[in-house]
Amino acid sequence: MNKTRFTGGDWVATNYGYEKISINGVNGVEVCSCWNQANAHLIAVAPEMYEMLDNVANKLFDLGDTKSMREIEKLLAKARGEQ
Repeated sequence: MNKTRFTGGDWVATNYGYEKISINGVNGVEVCSCWNQANAHLIAVAPEMYEMLDNVANKLFDLGDTKSMREIEKLLAKARGEQ
């Protein structure tokens, strides 16, 4: 699979009592921010979802379901900014 370039580690959505919500990576470094709590939580779990989809794609390949695997690979490429 292709190497990712996004900030590794767990991401956490943090609101410090303001409207802006920070999505922080390793050592509290801000990855991005947004103004909508639902979006912030979705963004915060993006690395975990990416990793899970990558694992599912590998398993689908092992099972011979290359059509589904290719669809997931397209989605992962989009997440990497390649599409």
